[in-house]
Amino acid sequence: LTDLTSVAFSEAGDYTFVASTEDIGGREYESNEVVVHVIENLSVSVSSDVEKTHEDKTADITLTVENGMAKQVDWTLTVDGVAVPDFTMPEQGGPLDLSAYGSGLYELTATVTDELGKTFSDTVAIQVYPVIDLTIDCPANVHIDRTAEVTLTGNDLEGKTVVWNVISETGTTVEHTLTNVGGTLSFTEPGAHIIGAYVTDELGRRFEAQSKTILVWNTIQLSFRLPEFAHTDETAIVKMTSENLRDNQI
Repeated sequence: LTDLTSVAFSEAGDYTFVASTEDIGGREYESNEVVVHVIENLSVSVSSDVEKTHEDKTADITLTVENGMAKQVDWTLTVDGVAVPDFTMPEQGGPLDLSAYGSGLYELTATVTDELGKTFSDTVAIQVYPVIDLTIDCPANVHIDRTAEVTLTGNDLEGKTVVWNVISETGTTVEHTLTNVGGTLSFTEPGAHIIGAYVTDELGRRFEAQSKTILVWNTIQLSFRLPEFAHTDETAIVKMTSENLRDNQI
């Protein structure tokens, strides 16, 4: 080479450069040797023990660096494309507490700087699903000839089907038309009725609402008899009959 401006290296190692020339009289001249130490590009890989999980779990993150040593490691995290400010993680990785950032698409990136200042990066994605919280609201007591309004509140129910269980104290399953938001219940027998609901998400995890109890009361039936005629100097006898009176007083 007579006019060396740049050299590309195909592999790592020590390269020695010497410039030589010959003048018109045939005398040769050589420069001093210049040794260039060429290092390999770092191979950087970020991995997680889970690809999909829930926001109340922890993901174990591992950083692997090959073909050299990392001089500096910088971590960044985005959730649904929004950067998490002041995010930190040990250089080699570690546990990532997902409850701190909620649900969404996590993208965790490690940027590694080598001894010459060149950077290499890799990203791992984790889909984090929400923890579903279900709450049943219903009256504590209802008469058998009345209906009970049952409501259900919960997050992330779109596209899912809530499964209801309505069981009487005798173990009989009560037919119903309850939906993801609840509905109306009617009863055919008195006693305590247990109301339960659950939903299963995309990962197969089951979330249950705390069950509620509706106490179904029979209606009270009252009747009495008096003589059709009585004298003013007589006592009339009242004959009282009742059904389902329980501890109530007449």
